[in-house]
Amino acid sequence: MSRRNAPWPHEVDVLRARIDAAVLPCREADPELFFPVRSSTSTADEQKFQAKVSAAKATCGSCPVLAECLEWALTTGQRDGIWGAKTPEERVNLRRRRAAQRRRQAVAS
Repeated sequence: MSRRNAPWPHEVDVLRARIDAAVLPCREADPELFFPVRSSTSTADEQKFQAKVSAAKATCGSCPVLAECLEWALTTGQRDGIWGAKTPEERVNLRRRRAAQRRRQAVAS
């Protein structure tokens, strides 16, 4: 994350406080659920990996701070794990879309 796009410390603190204050389904779950690891490229292992990702996303689905969790992960540059029901790859794509949108808005201004 470039310094230009880095969050203000206050923004991170506000997001963190909202997340910390909430009753979260992830707090009752095994933390490993949110950090699935691919052990090989075999079809069986990929299916197990995708099942773990789906289970983590399902847990996120009932979360009252889903949007804040995702925003916190994007703001702080989390590279691993499921955050806000998004995989690392999905967060990279979201960051890219947001950056492209900011560039388009800057050009339009």
